[in-house]
Amino acid sequence: MASAQSATSTSKWANGKDHKSAAEGAVEQDFRDARETAARFSLAVRSSATHFGEHVQRRMAAQAARAAQKVHRARTKAQDRVRKRPLSAIGIAAAAGILVGILTRR
Repeated sequence: MASAQSATSTSKWANGKDHKSAAEGAVEQDFRDARETAARFSLAVRSSATHFGEHVQRRMAAQAARAAQKVHRARTKAQDRVRKRPLSAIGIAAAAGILVGILTRR
């Protein structure tokens, strides 16, 4: 027959094993929760990055369109000036060429 002391120690051992199993289960649940939270966070970051990229793309397209309009206006304005005063345009171009030649020669 088992003594009262051995029954108590067996009970303590079984009780400790139950606590260990409960702790392991809690740790596993914490890991599952952490993985789920990380997955949701990753999805939110991806979604935010996608929206930000689309926003930047729209802004860049608008900036490119404005820049193209400015270049077109400047080109048209320069062509009109050259057509109105072709000799002045040739003189200015020649002077600019001579100046660039002098500056690059040194």
